[in-house]
Amino acid sequence: EQKGPARPLGIRHKADPKRETWAEARAREARDLGVHEQPYCLVIGGGQGGIMLGARLRQLGVPTLIIEKN
Repeated sequence: EQKGPARPLGIRHKADPKRETWAEARAREARDLGVHEQPYCLVIGGGQGGIMLGARLRQLGVPTLIIEKN
């Protein structure tokens, strides 16, 4: 895990005409998961713990799928 100044900030503050919006990036990830990229981890339950674990794994770059009963 990268820490300190090497840690990625998450938001790209740049006026690039070819940049991908958040919605476009999310749609691409949803489209590619299961086709071009397989999840390494399956989190069962979308409660506080499941969402927290999924968010942390995403920060670490681990493809994860979270499933919820409802």
